[in-house]
Amino acid sequence: MPRKAPQKCYKCAALAIKQVHQLHGSPKTDPQNFVRDPNISSDGCYDPKLCPPKRSRLRNSEINCQKQAIKQREQVFQQLQIESPYTDLAYAVLIVYREGGYDSPVHAIAGSVWKGNEQIVEIAPVHCEGMTPTVVKAYTATLLRVLHKEYGIRKFAAQIRRDPQCCPIRPCCLEATG
Repeated sequence: MPRKAPQKCYKCAALAIKQVHQLHGSPKTDPQNFVRDPNISSDGCYDPKLCPPKRSRLRNSEINCQKQAIKQREQVFQQLQIESPYTDLAYAVLIVYREGGYDSPVHAIAGSVWKGNEQIVEIAPVHCEGMTPTVVKAYTATLLRVLHKEYGIRKFAAQIRRDPQCCPIRPCCLEATG
């Protein structure tokens, strides 16, 4: 790992080039640009071959580090495609329209059947207003019986909760109050 630059170089990097020549230049190190106030003492460490790129690197180090971090985050990774024998299997997703919380009543139920990444069937939404929890469970059991008969699906792969305000059924009791 390279050594850290001296603190003097960090301070020099922040200065304008004329100030650098005043503080660190000498006729020996930089004869073409040597215009120095004789009242200011110089340490003569400025090297015209080494110092300009070093000053630039030190001056812009924070910006360069940020650019490098962004570039690393945006790096595109190689994607590995693996053929799966299970992509042809159908699965069902149950969509439940209800408020958040454990005991909130179910507003409506919908669903969909998927094969891989393609939706093949959409189960029409049904309002559950006035249904008891037992009736709602019986309805989902009926849905599963039909799905098993048609597609061989024994249970829902996922249950998605959506807000009742997103209910797609029209007319809806929430439409009048919302």
